[in-house]
This record gives sequence, structure tokens and C-alpha cells, in this order.
Amino acid sequence: MLGFGHPKLHEIAKEMGLKIDLKGQEQDLLPEKRIDEINQQLQTIHLQALRDMGFEIREIKPKKKRSLLDDYVHAKTPLGMREFAPFTLELFYDPDEMGEEPEQATLAISISGRYFPTFADWRDPHGTLWPLVFNDELRGVMEIAKRHIIKVLPQFRDAEWIVKELHY
Repeated sequence: MLGFGHPKLHEIAKEMGLKIDLKGQEQDLLPEKRIDEINQQLQTIHLQALRDMGFEIREIKPKKKRSLLDDYVHAKTPLGMREFAPFTLELFYDPDEMGEEPEQATLAISISGRYFPTFADWRDPHGTLWPLVFNDELRGVMEIAKRHIIKVLPQFRDAEWIVKELHY
């Protein structure tokens, strides 16, 4: 994922018109309207990034529940059809299930995902269920993603690549 950890995530969130709340029962990134705006922009540049990879966009398919996070992109790749999850800005922090401390919170955009590929994991139709090898090809794909992300979120110009384990 491309993003920011402690302590920079609060500063970056503020620059983007967001607030991070790590104290309540529900840890949150607010306001939701602003997050929706950002994620709509990310969805648009995700399509551009997929095209830059040479993939042919076939359709954008909303899942049953209607929200930005439910739009999956069907694209033809050199390895066959893939159903891609979009880029989304998320707060990765789970003190309950993962026992994380506030210093472990991350504000980031994932470029890989479990069950469905997002971008860097395009070779596998099931996303990052298997390891990704950080070779020259993957680093090039990561740079394509970053180049597109900073078009809509210039704050991410100085973002770092983060590997974070998610068990669910």
C-alpha cells in the first residue's frame, strides 16, 4: 500500500480535509462526504492506470450494495479477464481484532487485495492470496500506481510503500 504511518498520517489527513479518530469504539476517517469525493477520484485514475498497463476495460460492475467500494472493473489482461477492486483511501487500524496501538495506524491506498486483484497483483485472478515478489517488474507497476495517485492526491508525492498484514 502507498501511504503514511505515525505521526505523519494526521498531518496528511488534515491537508486532505479529513480527520482521523482513533479513540472511539469505531475508529474512523471523517467526513464521509470528503472520503467519497476522494475515492471517486481514485476510481477514475485507477481506470487510467489499468489502461496504462495495457489492459482493456470491459465494464464497471457494481455489486449488490451500492457504494464506491463495491464497483469492480472487468478488464482483459494478457493473462485473461480480471475483476479488479478499485483504489480507495482507507484508515488501516484495528485495535480490537489485531491489538494495534494508535502508532500502528496507517492512512493508505492499497494496490493489492485479497480475493480480487487491485493493481500490483493483477497476475493472479484472486489478488494477493499468494506472495508478491518485489522485483523490477513489480516496482515498475508500483511506480505507475503512484504516478496516477499523486495526480489526484498530491499529498501522496512523499508517501511510502508500506506492507501491512491483514488477517481478514
